[in-house]
Amino acid sequence: MDDEEDEVMNFLSTISRLLRAKQSLKNLLILAAPLGAGISPSISALKIFTLGFIGFSLSASAIYVLNDFRDRHLDREHPQKKYRPIAAGLVSEKIAIPISILLVLVALVSVKDFGSEAILTICCYMLINILYTFRLKTFPVLELGIVAAGYSLRILFGAQIFGLVASSWLMISTFAAAFGVIAAKRRSELDDLKRSKSSKRKVLDSYSSAALQATSTLAFGTAFTTYSLWLFEHSVNLQILPLFCEILALVIFAFLLIESDRGELESPEDLVNSFNFMSIFAIFAVLNLVLLYI
Repeated sequence: MDDEEDEVMNFLSTISRLLRAKQSLKNLLILAAPLGAGISPSISALKIFTLGFIGFSLSASAIYVLNDFRDRHLDREHPQKKYRPIAAGLVSEKIAIPISILLVLVALVSVKDFGSEAILTICCYMLINILYTFRLKTFPVLELGIVAAGYSLRILFGAQIFGLVASSWLMISTFAAAFGVIAAKRRSELDDLKRSKSSKRKVLDSYSSAALQATSTLAFGTAFTTYSLWLFEHSVNLQILPLFCEILALVIFAFLLIESDRGELESPEDLVNSFNFMSIFAIFAVLNLVLLYI
């Protein structure tokens, strides 16, 4: 009985890692537009969010599976990526593409009732990421922009499924913040390359650590400005807006000084494991809700 339970748990763990379930956290961004619009919690809103979240998560997972299949040979030479299910041989290469196609179909079925604009957005997300996987990831700067654009598309998709118009300020700030995080991740990869001989992204040859640090700082400055403007438009309590902006600045400084500078940022999701960063971010999140609803 214990052996059967172990097999089931190992199978579920493999599927979770194949679909990158942990990275589904970023799909919570689809809530940004409805929260900013002051939509009240309800059964209807929960249903819309659940279907939208499932749809976008499955579409992202389809891209992850495709990417892991495409990079399986390189991943086998990487100290961490070699444990990914396809690279490690836990999932057959023959079924990788069918799994990806199945995920796409289920994702589209999940969002079919949200209208043509939402379906077009999720299709655009998948298309640009397919192009990224097979070709565009080798183009400097453009590859950063494509990954960052995926976060803006989440904002747009969230607005569309709730029948809202996405704020330009919010989309710009999301793009800029994502661009800053990704530039910091590339810097971490570049610095790690100096300490080890692990396989690397070809695009890293086009970057320098100093340039990536400057780019990340500039991107976060843009994110701070545009997000503050978005809050100014949507806040119901302008008296504490300056305090919120100060906390937002602390979140950015916490990332730049505590996480990015350590050179250990394997992925943006690693920030969840930082107590210092998450403590400041929790204060930021609470004040954000206060500004929007109280």
